[in-house]
Amino acid sequence: MIPVVGSDFLVETEDGGIVSFPDHHKQLIDVLAQICELRGDVANFSQLIYHPEFNKWTDGNPDFIYPLISEVLLQLIEQRTLQPSHLLMKLLKTRLFPFVITTSFSPVTEEAMREAWGGEQVRVLQYRNDSKRDLTVGIGDISCEAEMLQPTVYYMFGKCSAEPHRFVVSDLDMMDFCKSWLAGGNKVPRMLTEVLKKKYLLVLGNNYSDWLFRFVWYSLRNTPDMMRNSMIVNSSLEPTLVNFLEQLQTFIKNDPATIIHEIVDRINKKRKDVAPAWRQRSDVFLSYSRSDADVAQRVKKALQANGLTVWFDKDSIPEGSDWRTAIENGIRNSRLFVPLLTHNVETEYLEPHEYRVEWLTAADIADKMGGRKFIWPLAVEGCDFHNEQTKVPQQLKDKNATWFKIPGDFTEFAEAVMSEIDNLKVKEREMEDR
Repeated sequence: MIPVVGSDFLVETEDGGIVSFPDHHKQLIDVLAQICELRGDVANFSQLIYHPEFNKWTDGNPDFIYPLISEVLLQLIEQRTLQPSHLLMKLLKTRLFPFVITTSFSPVTEEAMREAWGGEQVRVLQYRNDSKRDLTVGIGDISCEAEMLQPTVYYMFGKCSAEPHRFVVSDLDMMDFCKSWLAGGNKVPRMLTEVLKKKYLLVLGNNYSDWLFRFVWYSLRNTPDMMRNSMIVNSSLEPTLVNFLEQLQTFIKNDPATIIHEIVDRINKKRKDVAPAWRQRSDVFLSYSRSDADVAQRVKKALQANGLTVWFDKDSIPEGSDWRTAIENGIRNSRLFVPLLTHNVETEYLEPHEYRVEWLTAADIADKMGGRKFIWPLAVEGCDFHNEQTKVPQQLKDKNATWFKIPGDFTEFAEAVMSEIDNLKVKEREMEDR
């Protein structure tokens, strides 16, 4: 599931105990109108830009709106005036949604992700137009689906900056961006577009007008057949838009609080359920060299994204415990042992490393399993782990390895491991029933 966060889900207000989610962009417009001393209500950025008093205030330069927005937003963030809505934080703090799309240019979603993921670095990608309006697009794309396991904020319509038209402010900006998204070719983030076709989208907010939302929705899903199997959560939608979404079998909910609470409650319930004995073991023990920590993290996240529990030394050894005993118990209580074999293993053959002890422990366990699959090597292409000097036990050499290329897309590997684990769990249930 990929959350798509709009401007009217970012912040909240409370009046008499009633919580509402005003359009964050409209709040910003009101602040800018006050700064520029504009009279009368200004409904949107286009009205602000072409307001006679704003035109006088900027000496006839409408592009001044872009650095002004950037400066004001930066001040509001630094002053902690803009706080992410508690519902957005509640969802993100589950840490089950590492990839988040925002249709707003505001950095509020980005700040929420940084808070939710603590010390982990949050990557920022954006899709933006060229300031000369020639529709040359500086796109941010992913190289593989596994990258979506890294905490990431994707600005679908650009992130605020001092450069004009690099993010959507006016209606003309939005038309330019939509034209670029729909143009295809090398202007579109191809890998991300392909991945989004397969994902369930949870659209929070995004209270655009009927015609504009159809553009946005089509841009995200790419083809009509891919628009199904998603959910729109908004307190109010135009009737014609509701009809359009219903025709596409899209779930429509109008109470954000109920939906978010239900999602998080289900997640917490699943985490708190007391698992039977056959489920209390780790699914995978991941063995790796410290030199391969970055690759190991990607493997771990790919496995976890498929619902597998991974014994990973940085997460699984309690403070103050005997770490050698913890590692041995971790191997013995795991269903599969996955050694990560890379060129670092080849070059470190003269150095003392704990992963070699892990190999020997796994080999000893495998010998006692009567042929049941236990060791599943994951090796980088070109790694000669059969070479005697690598000191890899014969029990590892005898197993068919899954090969990968750096940086590594481990999606298919994780799915294959999940299938193997499912089969093992079925057998464990059968043995327990006996």
